[in-house]
Amino acid sequence: MGVILQATYRFPNGNTVPSPFDGNRRVPWWWDLLATRAASLRAVGFTAILLPPALKTSNGAHPSAAGYNVFDDYDLGGKFQFLTKPTRFGTREQLQRATAIMRANGLDIYLDVVLHQRDGGNDFTYSYTGANGQAGAGRFSKFKTCFYPNVPRDPIAGPISDHSCPKQILGL
Repeated sequence: MGVILQATYRFPNGNTVPSPFDGNRRVPWWWDLLATRAASLRAVGFTAILLPPALKTSNGAHPSAAGYNVFDDYDLGGKFQFLTKPTRFGTREQLQRATAIMRANGLDIYLDVVLHQRDGGNDFTYSYTGANGQAGAGRFSKFKTCFYPNVPRDPIAGPISDHSCPKQILGL
């Protein structure tokens, strides 16, 4: 049996973890802080860490960007969107480094993912910045027909009536 640490928190005012984005450069990025504490977390008995949602939100790195208002499924802090490249917790590279350090210290990693909580689209239309930085050139744009009730939740809910949603998203 193991012991898991939920490595996120929220203040009563709705803000999330401290971040250099707030103006205090002495505050470390969350991914970096977890990496520096990996050995001590394992030493006190933790066997796994539950990370907060790492996806880019419509709040960028704003204090209210706790990861639960997903905008881009493919941006872990590597594209400039919503006035910032990093997420509230840091860049994609910092997340990769932190994950490698935690695993090297014997910690299992779990990522909290809440894909049904979307924000930042225009009438359920989500168009992403591409890897080249070009607006609207990102992978798998999503449209109103990609979401419930247009996409059934289970096989007994009936067939999909409109296939304007890219088939890669629907798993077809």
